[in-house]
Amino acid sequence: MAVSVSGTLATFTPPAGAIALIGDFTDWKKRPALPVVTRQQIALTLPRGAWVEYAWLDADGEAFADPDNTQRSLNPWWPYPRAAVIGEYAQHPLGLETGAVPGGTAHRLSWEGQVFAGTRRAIVYTPPGYDDAHEYPVYYVQDGVAFYRTGRLGDLLDRALHAGLVAPAVLVFVEPGDRNAEYYLNDRYLGFLAQEVWPRIESEYNVSRTAQGRGLWGASLGGLI
Repeated sequence: MAVSVSGTLATFTPPAGAIALIGDFTDWKKRPALPVVTRQQIALTLPRGAWVEYAWLDADGEAFADPDNTQRSLNPWWPYPRAAVIGEYAQHPLGLETGAVPGGTAHRLSWEGQVFAGTRRAIVYTPPGYDDAHEYPVYYVQDGVAFYRTGRLGDLLDRALHAGLVAPAVLVFVEPGDRNAEYYLNDRYLGFLAQEVWPRIESEYNVSRTAQGRGLWGASLGGLI
């Protein structure tokens, strides 16, 4: 068994070739990782109700997925994290419907970048019943494809709208070129948004141009920027 859980104690069984364990509990740092000693199990006390993600390191220091754990992470950037649930993981409290609901529309855009070289891409997601005569709040979402495909943020918006929990909004899923270079405290990224992204979106869709109606969304480096 890859991971066994008893109360708040999680016991990880190393597979062949594993020399160390990394994960949320090491802040995904490889140094220091939790070393494997002669294939012995590693036991950690973790918060109750937590969803914990982890991976193993091989002798070359490369992370790999636990072959004995089929519980994949929804992490859109790396293929190797696997997950363990400590007790009962708290699900989303809104109880959104799982059946068919009216869906929005995805519009794909591309252009040649000026601030950052290369072809730039974005997906504009308009809500069901989008009316160009109405001005909508807008969210610009970093790591656009990850949030559109893996996070299914457009689908969640549709379901929240159908449940009457939120007002209609436009989502702009902006895809990075070089994610590390663009998102890591890069002052040029504001220029990219202000000179390329906002004018393009605002010329084609009726979205807010004010701070009150315009938001940024991101996780990890996408949240940092």
